[in-house]
Amino acid sequence: MTVACLDLYEITYDPEWFRKALELSNEINRLFRNENGPFYDTGTDGEVLLTRNAEGYDGVEPSGNSSLANAFLRMYSYGLGHEYIKDAQRIFGCFNHMLNQAGVSFCSMLSGLHFSLSSPKEVVIVGRRGEEETEDLLAEVRREFHPNTVTAFVEEGEDNLTEKTIPLTSGREMVNGRATVYVCQNQSCQLPVHTVEELREQLA
Repeated sequence: MTVACLDLYEITYDPEWFRKALELSNEINRLFRNENGPFYDTGTDGEVLLTRNAEGYDGVEPSGNSSLANAFLRMYSYGLGHEYIKDAQRIFGCFNHMLNQAGVSFCSMLSGLHFSLSSPKEVVIVGRRGEEETEDLLAEVRREFHPNTVTAFVEEGEDNLTEKTIPLTSGREMVNGRATVYVCQNQSCQLPVHTVEELREQLA
C-alpha cells in the first residue's frame, strides 16, 4: 500500500497520497519492525505466534520486505530521514546470501538494490498546471521508463502542502516566471532548466 501511494503521488502529484505513504510507513514501523533483521510478516497486534516469519521471496506478489526496501529508498530520495535508507540497507544485508544464490526469486528486491546502487535522480518540476511549458516537462518525465528516478511537482502560487510534506521540494520555485525543473542527486541539484531538451539532457 505504501508503494501504491507513492505511485499514485507520481501520477497525480496530489500530496495527500504522499502524506498517506508516510502515515503507512509509521504504522509499518510500529507493527512489523525488527531492529536486528528484516521486517516481520505479522504485526504486533495479531495473535501470538511461536515464531514470526520475515520473508524476502518474491512470488506472484513482491514480498513485504522487498516492497519496503523499494518504498523506503524512494522516500529517502524525496529528502526524508536517513533511517529509511538504513532500514533498506538492513533488509538487503539480511537477504544477501539468498540474493547471491537465487536472485531470480528476489526480482523486486533486486530492483530495489539496483535503485540503491545507481545514484538515483530526484526531479522537481515547478509550474502551473495547464500551461504548455509545464505540461511538456511533466510529460517528458513520463515519456520513458526511469526506474531509478523520483519526481515531484510544485504548483506555483498554491498554499503548498507539497513543500510541507516533501523536503525535496522545499524552496524550489519558478525562475524568471517560467516553468522550471530541478534535477538532483543526493539532494544536490544541477542548475535549474526550462525546456524539454535541457531536462532530457540532464536525465541522460
